Amino acid sequence: MIDLKLVFHEVWGSGFVRSLLLACLRFDDKDTRSTRKDKDPLAPIREVWDLFERSLKRHYSPGSFLTVDEQLVPFRGRCKFWMYIPSKPDKYGLKIYWVCESDTGYPLKGLPYLGKHLLRQGLTCVGTVRKDKKFIPEPLRHHSFSKDKQYTSRFAFQDKATMVSYKSKKNKVVTLLSTMHSDKAVSEDEKKKPDIVAFYNSTKGGVDGMEQKVHKYS
Repeated sequence: MIDLKLVFHEVWGSGFVRSLLLACLRFDDKDTRSTRKDKDPLAPIREVWDLFERSLKRHYSPGSFLTVDEQLVPFRGRCKFWMYIPSKPDKYGLKIYWVCESDTGYPLKGLPYLGKHLLRQGLTCVGTVRKDKKFIPEPLRHHSFSKDKQYTSRFAFQDKATMVSYKSKKNKVVTLLSTMHSDKAVSEDEKKKPDIVAFYNSTKGGVDGMEQKVHKYS
């Protein structure tokens, strides 16, 4: 009796055979791919990716709070949109912006970028803002807090968005932007942490949780 599983592993273990099989593997129509790639860089795997996303939505109903963050999928092959991010563990790869449930880290949708503002779809967002962004008002910039005490907060309001800068440590100021909050609410303890910061800290780990689970598999 032939052990087919053993035979498969022996054949797959051959570098030549493995390279040949991978070279012949296709997920779409090669004849029309060049035309579709002009409008969609993901054309070679677009159909498989769409099937994967539809499956994610079909089998799970998320809670009220979602996390939007980036994941760098390790990759060094031939691809025009691979990236180098030195702050990531893998450094080289394909960047995907994920929408995950905050509590479980379950992925709901992945995009190369977020596109139009979420408010148009009835969704709010809360996130950090890099300190070098030019749209940050002067009173909220990091250097403006040099003489302020620790746990000082400064707010700015515009239309449907709220921005806050919070001096969490002696030499550290964090700036966040929210379309969910519209007031200056802070905690009543010694740290006087803004509600925006507290909410962000409680929900930001959704994508990180998913990425930790993904890294357990090859």
